[in-house]
Amino acid sequence: MYGRMGMSYKNLLHETRWLQYPEIEPTAIALGAEPTMLNPLTNTPFYTIPFISDPNHLTEDGKPTVVSDSIKIARYLDEKYPSERTLIPMGTLALQGFVFEYFVNSVIWPSFKLCTRSMAELVPDQGQAYVSCNLFLTDCD
Repeated sequence: MYGRMGMSYKNLLHETRWLQYPEIEPTAIALGAEPTMLNPLTNTPFYTIPFISDPNHLTEDGKPTVVSDSIKIARYLDEKYPSERTLIPMGTLALQGFVFEYFVNSVIWPSFKLCTRSMAELVPDQGQAYVSCNLFLTDCD
């Protein structure tokens, strides 16, 4: 939510790269993004979109700063690109973080398999096996 939309809202020039499911983790790792969370089903690092790579702010080793996780991206954009257009209004970060974490942990993950069972059939061929194995933990060879 705060990746592309946040950069557009703040009028920041950016490029969007669309990824298939199997490309998310290797792309995130190659860029140096941290895992978004631990997968509660497998307790392993889990990479999700969005993540951003900011060539305007380099790390100590000269690489673009990479930020993953919507709330962290919003905080980063507000800090590095201050303007009247804030993504997280002053004084609401804790509340937004709590609501987001509660929603993900209490609503999204518990209902994930139920709501998206046929998702593997909707993604392009190259993503079907990935979705079945990594998101539903079935059909893993």
